[in-house]
Amino acid sequence: MSHAPALQEAAQPAVRELARRLLANGASPELARRVVERVASRGSSGEPEHPLDAAAAELGAAFPRFELPMPKDAVTGLALLGVRRAGRSALARKLALRFRARDLRPAVIALDQAGATTPQWLASWLQEAGVPAVVAGASASFPFDALGGARVLVLDGSGDLRGDARTVLRFERETRGVVRWRRVGVLGADASIGRLSAEARALRAVGAECAVLTRVDAAVAPAAALEACAAHRLPVAFLCDGPGDDGHLRRLVPDLAADVFLRGRAA
Repeated sequence: MSHAPALQEAAQPAVRELARRLLANGASPELARRVVERVASRGSSGEPEHPLDAAAAELGAAFPRFELPMPKDAVTGLALLGVRRAGRSALARKLALRFRARDLRPAVIALDQAGATTPQWLASWLQEAGVPAVVAGASASFPFDALGGARVLVLDGSGDLRGDARTVLRFERETRGVVRWRRVGVLGADASIGRLSAEARALRAVGAECAVLTRVDAAVAPAAALEACAAHRLPVAFLCDGPGDDGHLRRLVPDLAADVFLRGRAA
């Protein structure tokens, strides 16, 4: 049963506008109803507060800042796991440039993809940009030559979630004591709600600790992607909201989460 009619009939014009924005930007009717109810309860006690401000506070609290620790005694390995066309390779490129700008000496391993040239293109592009990068077969041993003094290693998966998870497990065994691996899920925010939910569930199943949402700028209802991750207990670390290599990678903080739900964009 849809809650949308009841939400749209909310008494105050500002509350009606809040409900409209939440639904238009991809929030489920259930979540929109809960937010409206919490906002109403906040308004009935204490100082007067505009519904949009109250909603921003409620939504922000639901999406706290998430950070993956980077140990000082080992190389940090970030394994990017996601289906094909989720935006993994573009994210690998952005992360590598971000880490290089912070003097973290990144290196990239792109897993080979049958019938695709993306791994070779990514490795060549990064090498020309001054970032060590190699292409590795899914069954190959860990390419220790790729480290080259790196402090952060980015692994761009092949798009085969289970196969990539097995590769990461093997790399963990081969690099024990040298690389501390973390699994990062990658989802395209412009996918359908059903697909987002299925991918978030699959990423949790292969051990993803957090997610990065790509193509937020292209999503008609970007809040649905945040909600899908939350439903599967997959915290979101970053949002990608544009194609630029030198930007458009934003850490998700409470204010940014509220912007996605209330403005439909990463403002």
